[in-house]
Amino acid sequence: MAESISNPFRRGTQNHSLLERLRLLPILNHEIVRELGILKYTGRISDVRKKLRIQGFDLVARKIHGEVHEYRIIRPRHEDHEKAQAEGTPS
Repeated sequence: MAESISNPFRRGTQNHSLLERLRLLPILNHEIVRELGILKYTGRISDVRKKLRIQGFDLVARKIHGEVHEYRIIRPRHEDHEKAQAEGTPS
């Protein structure tokens, strides 16, 4: 799946680094801070999510424990895509 995702962000930017890491494996919020050095990562998550949706993917968060969240790229199910279109929600 990761090989079918292009990275539209300029090399060397936080968005580019985050998307490259997400293409490999899911990432925890504390790993975003420690490994990638991105302190205000929620804005980067939003930027990456927007670009992924254009490519037919989504970036989802899952609460692991307390304040620990996991972020991963998924391909939404076909039914979810149709439902979003019917509701007028950008997919």
